[in-house]
Amino acid sequence: MSLTRREFIYAGASSLFALGLAGCGNSGTTSTSTSDAQKEEPKKSEEKQPEKYEVTIGTLTQIADYNGDPAAKITFSFTNNSDETAAFMSSVRVEAYQDGKQLEIAFVTSGDVNMESTTTKIKTGTSLDVEQAYKLISSSDVEVEVYPLFGKDKLAAQTFSLQ
Repeated sequence: MSLTRREFIYAGASSLFALGLAGCGNSGTTSTSTSDAQKEEPKKSEEKQPEKYEVTIGTLTQIADYNGDPAAKITFSFTNNSDETAAFMSSVRVEAYQDGKQLEIAFVTSGDVNMESTTTKIKTGTSLDVEQAYKLISSSDVEVEVYPLFGKDKLAAQTFSLQ
């Protein structure tokens, strides 16, 4: 099994996150008893909390990678609604598929894609246009899905026809 560069980064970040949580445990054990009168009912969520990040999938442009092989430049609009500065690459993950297979990140020549936009941090309430390139494996449709970096609730999805 071969991991793409992005999957390797996600796996490493996930491992560090898990190790950090393991250190947050309470080593002492205490027991408290409360009567029924002291117990509070759980509060009901009245409104769904807004997503920390909003992503709109923009356009797909066919380009060539550094080898001259077919690639796709996909644009996104990334809005940070969290309480901290955030970068696209460290906040969300993009999955692009063609013929049911996940596409790999494409390496392109300078100027074709603004790869630095994925690592640019933005403050709360700010939006940024982001570009990423993917290697194409056929001329069939490209399905793009965006998720939180650590989550499974889809933030955005779009299918592009290459014909």
